Amino acid sequence: MERNIQSASNVVTALWKQDWIGRLVVFVNFVALVAVPVVIALKVYSDTEWQVFAEENGCQKMNVETADFQFDAAMKVPDNHPLELHSSMSTPHKTGWQCNNGMTYWR
Repeated sequence: MERNIQSASNVVTALWKQDWIGRLVVFVNFVALVAVPVVIALKVYSDTEWQVFAEENGCQKMNVETADFQFDAAMKVPDNHPLELHSSMSTPHKTGWQCNNGMTYWR
């Protein structure tokens, strides 16, 4: 086990000493191994916290809005310039909750 850890350490050190691609590989692996599990844990905690709040305040589901994505493209070709893309808009999926405290919460 200790030999595997030392071997992995040597690989990371060798990648870090390379050019920017090696550092990018180390960074991407760091994000995959550390940041992604932290984000997942925070999401689970947030959902649990909401469930407790919803039960305590008698929240009832009242409305569901589905996700929507709009994309607008336009072509401009003055002076042989390539295609230019303009705007896009995204609306996330959300649910409205009416609670006994008189507030409506969107999640």
